[in-house]
Amino acid sequence: MASSILGGAGLAGYARLLQAHCTLPLIDSAQAGWEVLLGQLAPPAPIDHDGFYAPWVGMPPAFTQVPDKVNHGF
Repeated sequence: MASSILGGAGLAGYARLLQAHCTLPLIDSAQAGWEVLLGQLAPPAPIDHDGFYAPWVGMPPAFTQVPDKVNHGF
């Protein structure tokens, strides 16, 4: 194993704090995801739709106002 990923919202921020106690590099999944998002480093989706197939019925009005997927040109 080359590294260990600390994942889940409850562990966000702990990789930095625990690194001194671990010989493997620790990766904070929340921080890594944020860096990928901000750097637009994610690969393009293999499909051109959002992949969510369940019908949205009986949802609160705020949920039904979520706009359809927008093509950002990635």
